[in-house]
Amino acid sequence: MLTILAAGSMFFPGLFLLSKQCLKSIPALRWSEGDAVIVSARLVSSVQAVMASSAGFIIASSCEDVIEDQHWLTSTYILFAVPYFVYDIYAMFMCYWYKLRVKGHEEASAAPQHMSSALTSYLRREFLMVLHHVVMVTVCFPVSVFWRQGKGDYFQGIMFMAELSTPSVCLGKILIQHAACSCPSTPVSCVLHEQHCQKHQSLIVQTATHTPAQSEWGSYADHFFHLSSPTLPLPLLRLWKVRIHPLPHGPPVGALAL
Repeated sequence: MLTILAAGSMFFPGLFLLSKQCLKSIPALRWSEGDAVIVSARLVSSVQAVMASSAGFIIASSCEDVIEDQHWLTSTYILFAVPYFVYDIYAMFMCYWYKLRVKGHEEASAAPQHMSSALTSYLRREFLMVLHHVVMVTVCFPVSVFWRQGKGDYFQGIMFMAELSTPSVCLGKILIQHAACSCPSTPVSCVLHEQHCQKHQSLIVQTATHTPAQSEWGSYADHFFHLSSPTLPLPLLRLWKVRIHPLPHGPPVGALAL
């Protein structure tokens, strides 16, 4: 048991440090400390999620009796993954710390100046996530390993497979950050650029689902043509027409034809 716990305690922090060092030292990347920390934390989360999902699938598929059947991988992976939740509390705090230090961040005006103040702010903001990790270590771990007495491995495997969506979420954020860091014309930080992309995506969704007022049509038309640059092919431009219909409670705004 202690050997498996020690292996997990070395694997997850070691993978985090190795990933961070590679992102900082590879000539093609040369990312800053903050960007390397954030991406490394997401990579480790993705690796843990893939391992947990794979273990859960093996366990669940091997159990015919959902109550009595046992698989050696159940308790083994629980012991191996417990240190991850302790490490992840630290990794989430480091990500939060570097995000606060980004110039121009939306919370920069209230950014703490000292580590102790940042820790207090982090615990207040991420209270539920930290509580989840603490409960996993202090409650779920002893219940899964000792209190179950070897029963219900099938359901434990199903719970492991709940991590299946984590790699996709992390990969999307990493790709956004990598695109920002690899663009030489972007002088802002990668973290700030990622937040801008998220707000930009939210604006597009709101534009698609919300009927704008009369005064908003012009800005949305300009926004459309900005998104379509570089210009569309000439045959498509000749066929493309954008017509603004009369609003329900006002006169026609007009029509725009290319």
